[in-house]
Amino acid sequence: MDGLEFLFKEYPCSYREVSDLEALQKKYRVLSQNHGFEFLPPEALVNRVGYRFLRSKEEDQWKKVLAFFKLNTENYPQSSNAFDSLAEAEYKLGDLKAAQK
Repeated sequence: MDGLEFLFKEYPCSYREVSDLEALQKKYRVLSQNHGFEFLPPEALVNRVGYRFLRSKEEDQWKKVLAFFKLNTENYPQSSNAFDSLAEAEYKLGDLKAAQK
């Protein structure tokens, strides 16, 4: 167990640490390169970050929301939750046609 914890010490990531999509993707790209296996940002983490930005009172944070939720639909195309979260964000941001789709 200690060996696995050492090898994957950079894997855990708190949703509070994530400030933008590019940094998150870079973290998991480097992790993948270091270990020779593709690591995707966990669906639950990305979803939580998206909702954090959606609930923000700062409108400039709302622009980030769709990118996070779209990433989840691309990485987890079988996840109904990923598409539900994207539709909810589109609805709350006023894009009713996209939300219905």
